[in-house]
Amino acid sequence: MPAYPYAALNDGRSVPALGFGTGTALYGQSAKDSVLAALKAGFEHLDAAAVYNNEESVGEALVEFEATGGSRDDLWITSKAPMGGNVDYKAEVKKSLAKLKTSYLDLYLIHSPEGITDLKAAWKAMEEIKAEGLARSIGVSNFALRHLNTILESATVIPAVNQIEFNPYLYKTTQPLLELQQKHGIVLEAYGPLTPLRSAGPLDKVLPVLAHSLKITTGQLLLNWARRKGAVIITTTNKPERAAEVLAVGALPALTPEVIAQIESAAEPHHTRTFFPHMDEK
Repeated sequence: MPAYPYAALNDGRSVPALGFGTGTALYGQSAKDSVLAALKAGFEHLDAAAVYNNEESVGEALVEFEATGGSRDDLWITSKAPMGGNVDYKAEVKKSLAKLKTSYLDLYLIHSPEGITDLKAAWKAMEEIKAEGLARSIGVSNFALRHLNTILESATVIPAVNQIEFNPYLYKTTQPLLELQQKHGIVLEAYGPLTPLRSAGPLDKVLPVLAHSLKITTGQLLLNWARRKGAVIITTTNKPERAAEVLAVGALPALTPEVIAQIESAAEPHHTRTFFPHMDEK
C-alpha cells in the first residue's frame, strides 16, 4: 500500500497526513497491541497524550517496533501536555519522553486552553521546548479563535498545528478559525472526523448514497472530505480491515465540487460537538 500523503508545516517540516490516535477507545488502556497493529498496517504517525494515561504502553510498542527492525526516525510521534493550569511544560514533556521511550517528539501540543490563566506564558514555555530540541515542532489543540489570537500576539514561533474536533457538522462554525489558521500557515489536525456515522443527523441519508455512487465506504467519504479541507486526520481502530480502509483514503481521487457541496449543504443546519464546548463560545 502506498504511503499516505504528507502535509507541509509552517516550520519547514512535513507530517504524515494520517495519524493513529491512542485516545478515545484506548483511553486509560494499554495501547501496545493496537499501536503495533497500526504500524504493521502502514501508519507512520502516532498521536498520544498525557491525559490518555497510556503513554507507557505506546513506548512499549515503540521498543518492540525497533527490536523487530523498525526505526523510530521513520515515525512521527505527537504527544500533548497535561490539561489545566500550573503545568510545568518542560518537566511534563520530559515525562512523556521517558514513557514513550524516545529522545524527542516530532510534535508537542498544549492539549487545551482550559484552565490556563496565562496563555502567552504557556506558549513561551513551549517555544523553549522546541529550542532545546525536546520537540521538533510545537502546536496547540482545542484552541478557539480567541485563544489562538492571544498567543499570536507575542509568539516568536507560530504554532505548527491546531488539533480540533472537525467534521461536516462543525465545518460552518469552524470557518473563521480556519481562515486565521490559513493566514498563519497553521495546519488543521482533525479528530472526530467520523462523528456523523455515530451521531444521527441529516447526513444519515446523504452519505450512503454518495458513497455508493463513488464505490467507497461512508467512512472513506468523510475522511476524503476532511482531507480535501487540508486536514491531517487523527483516527483510531482496532480492526485490521478498518486500518486498511482508512489508509486507502490516501490514494482516493479528489471529491468533485458537487459532492463536497452536497455534503456541506446537508450538514450545515445541524451542529453537534462531542468534546470541548468552549470551542463554540464567542
